[in-house]
Amino acid sequence: PLIVMLMLTQAAAGIFLGATVAQFSGVESVVKPLSVAGFTILLAGLTASVLHLGQPLKAWRAFLGWRKSWLSREIIAFNAFASAASLAILHSPSAILAAILGVSAVITSAMVYVDTRRPLWCATFVFPNFFGTTLLLGATFAAVVCGFCGAPGAVTRTAALAALLIRTVLLVWRRLHWRAALRNPANPIHASALAVRALLPWTMPAQTQLYVVSTAFGLLALGDVAVATRVWV
Repeated sequence: PLIVMLMLTQAAAGIFLGATVAQFSGVESVVKPLSVAGFTILLAGLTASVLHLGQPLKAWRAFLGWRKSWLSREIIAFNAFASAASLAILHSPSAILAAILGVSAVITSAMVYVDTRRPLWCATFVFPNFFGTTLLLGATFAAVVCGFCGAPGAVTRTAALAALLIRTVLLVWRRLHWRAALRNPANPIHASALAVRALLPWTMPAQTQLYVVSTAFGLLALGDVAVATRVWV
């Protein structure tokens, strides 16, 4: 449930960023569909967050520690994000506020891990991962929503291109990061990188294969092959 919560809430923040870009670009026809999608995904993520708590009925107490606890701040931030997201469905310009609060919520979510001061959860690793996921899933979902809500083909393809570029940058960054960690015993995540290579050797090939497949579909969408962009995205 925790992994699902992180992925869905970050995706929701990314979708509202996409809605904000659409708002400023004058493509207002897709703002409401994106807001509905973002709110729905955020709601699913927040539901998953409750499922991973040991004592869900006592979750309200988390608000009490906002002065010192990043977990408390995360809960407050996501509640504020959810409120703005619901408002954006009725009032499209509110998508901009939802995007700002969504980004703030992702920051607090990342700080929950950074604050532990564990080497693998250092800021230079957590923030690019969290916001990489936010941008990647946001662009991907935006492409899908635009494809199925009748948006101009150029808008859908622009979102698909953004997803392809973000996916490539994120993959290259992660590969360089892990290779540096494997080669340098002084690297703070050297031990973690060795553990992944020894115990989960299939993850890197699987990551490459998924990248190739997803990129192939992205290129099919960009080329509007068989006039089926919405299918490819």
